[in-house]
Amino acid sequence: MRPAACRALAGLVLILLAPALLGASAGGQVPRGEYVLIVHGSNPITTIDRRLVSDLFLKRRAVWADGRPVVPVDQSERSPARERFSEEVHGKSTMAIRSFWQQQIFSGRGTPPVQKPSDRAVADLVAATPGAIGYVAPEAVRAGVRVVPVSR
Repeated sequence: MRPAACRALAGLVLILLAPALLGASAGGQVPRGEYVLIVHGSNPITTIDRRLVSDLFLKRRAVWADGRPVVPVDQSERSPARERFSEEVHGKSTMAIRSFWQQQIFSGRGTPPVQKPSDRAVADLVAATPGAIGYVAPEAVRAGVRVVPVSR
């Protein structure tokens, strides 16, 4: 291959990889769609199983072990964190979860969790509501909530 062609190819590769390289090297930036699970600060749990999280958000389980009602708080359906959460916790896409809730509503068996438009709105509601559980970008964690690790 000619030197000019090699330089052109190397330039093309750099252009194509630039977004990934910039994101990876920008120290402290959180990957798109990254989230942490949060609960109200008074919730005594220290870790939670992925299946239990799914059951809480699909409202298959309505109370915590201490009898307190569970209040799941979802992100907007357009949120990258919501898509990642749906895939990692439910093993389904956001659209599949939306379909599940449409069937539940149509059959009269339930309503979906409250949706909030931003990390801040989710964190504020969780902080203000004993029994609440939600997920936000790591940098959105605030006073009044606690991060709970999810076990696989």
